[in-house]
Amino acid sequence: MSVETISPDADPRPAAARLRASRRAARAGGAVRLVVGVLADGTAFYAPLGEVVVVNDALVICHLCGRALRSVTAHLRAHGWNKEAYCQAFGLERGQSLEGLPTRKLRAAALAARLVFDPAIREGSAAGRDRARTGELARDAAAAARGRALPEQRRRKALRALAAIPPARVARANAERARRRLAEVAAAAARRGGLPRHRGPRPGAGRGGSQPGRHQPGGRAAQGLAVASPR
Repeated sequence: MSVETISPDADPRPAAARLRASRRAARAGGAVRLVVGVLADGTAFYAPLGEVVVVNDALVICHLCGRALRSVTAHLRAHGWNKEAYCQAFGLERGQSLEGLPTRKLRAAALAARLVFDPAIREGSAAGRDRARTGELARDAAAAARGRALPEQRRRKALRALAAIPPARVARANAERARRRLAEVAAAAARRGGLPRHRGPRPGAGRGGSQPGRHQPGGRAAQGLAVASPR
């Protein structure tokens, strides 16, 4: 599988310097870790692309060094990366959590406390819920994703979801979609007053014979031509 290189904007260092930093971080963990692959810019990664490897529901494997951490998001500063560049480089969705379950629970509890005591947090949360309820949040997300490559993680999720659908259900959905499309075409034709009728050749035309039309004079006399008088 080809790997598209996406260098993090937060780290202006050359690829070799980033690779050395990743290796130093890996050695700091005190264990030898197998490299899963290498990006085209030379950055080694230690977890599969498009996947978040979780250990015992508590630790997450860092793609850059292979260490198991409670929070890869906080750890990325050691590599000179940020979360947006990390998710983009390794095919993860932007909203993907990079923390273990216990850490996420601690953050949720801290946020709940701030919702009670911090008016700014309450106002921001209420504004976000309003945008979600009206659909504005979904529209903004779709606009932001337009033109952006689909992450490998999202692509795999879509394939798994499609594979789980029974074939009979897929066939029924396709038939229903075709029926609705035909109904839309028929309704559009009815609004236009029906489909235009085919106008074939006029009677007598095509084999040496012709009939005068509405704007064509009929007969030789009408055209000013001499007509032989009968004897």
